[in-house]
Amino acid sequence: MEDSDSDSSGCKAPPRGGAIRLIHVIQSDVLTGGIIRFIEIFSRMPDVNILILSDVKTISNKTLLKHLRKLPKARVLAVKLPPNLPKTLREACFALLVIFTALSSRRCIDVAYSDENLRGVLAGFALRTLAKKPWICTFQGLWEFSGLQKVLSHLTMKISSHATAIVVPSQSVKEKLLRYARKLADKVHVIESGIDPSLFKPMSLKKELDCIYVGRISWEKGIDVLLRAWSIVLKEKPDAKLGIVGDGGSQNSKLLRHLKGVYYYGWVDYEHVPQLLNKAKIFLCPSKGETFCQSLLEALACGLLAITSRLDVFKRLWNDAVVYVDLKPELWAKAILELIHDGNGNSPKVRELACHFTWDKAANKMKIVLLKCLRGVASYDLDGCGRTS
Repeated sequence: MEDSDSDSSGCKAPPRGGAIRLIHVIQSDVLTGGIIRFIEIFSRMPDVNILILSDVKTISNKTLLKHLRKLPKARVLAVKLPPNLPKTLREACFALLVIFTALSSRRCIDVAYSDENLRGVLAGFALRTLAKKPWICTFQGLWEFSGLQKVLSHLTMKISSHATAIVVPSQSVKEKLLRYARKLADKVHVIESGIDPSLFKPMSLKKELDCIYVGRISWEKGIDVLLRAWSIVLKEKPDAKLGIVGDGGSQNSKLLRHLKGVYYYGWVDYEHVPQLLNKAKIFLCPSKGETFCQSLLEALACGLLAITSRLDVFKRLWNDAVVYVDLKPELWAKAILELIHDGNGNSPKVRELACHFTWDKAANKMKIVLLKCLRGVASYDLDGCGRTS
């Protein structure tokens, strides 16, 4: 990653040529889909300088740092908090520090960018309302499985309604968001996630797994339904093999490693995921809620058959390219066994459909949103795509 020169205020001055200067808050200590999306899109924008705000614990993740280095013009400002603070207090302290840092750096920022997490939303809101900077808020998920999540979801949506633009990964999410606030219609932009077709592609590898799951090990992702279904599958096909890829915490990891017929790989570096996908015949996605599902897109691009839950977002994106099953273990077991016995791989047309979603297209759409946000900023030259001062 690259630092530019500092001005007299201690901020990083924009490089010669007038690149867009963007600030982003990262709060996850693992490489989430939202972070991958941010990195892949903005690594294709060499004319955007990025200041990333985070904390030392988060940014110490070596995998995360490795991927952040893909960003050609980015620097990280990491805040160190006392390690013994309760989680809620840590979150509150970090949120305040983020707001203070964002405001103190406002002269060095053209636009703020944040996910829907509370830290990022507060920083974006502060820059938008107090420093009068354009703010792009992205919604990767709209989860409402518990009372607290409902409250937080409504709170973040209320705050993010002040954003200059809101970016969502699918038309389904846009419609759900507008059910809460119809007045946001002109602000919401759909920018789907993407793949690198040269990385996610069919490979001539031995099929060592019957099925594979890639994603977070959590209730929201339907891992409980998957494991109960797999126990039924094993009764009819004792030699069936399921690969599970993803971070699930030490307790879940210990459990998964001792399950019969289950091969738990844990966290796998992003570049190695295509090889694992190509070693399986069927991709399983029993999620209880999704906004796009990056891993499903990657699996289809690799030529796998796929079974998913009956979610509106999947039906709109993939039509009849996947098998839809209600979230009942016995129905999932039946669908899995049928595909194991009869499946012969996906049609080339499915890969063609998956390859319609590329990071280059997503980056082009994001650039348009950036320019629209900057349209009202007097010091920004749209025709020359650079600052005039």
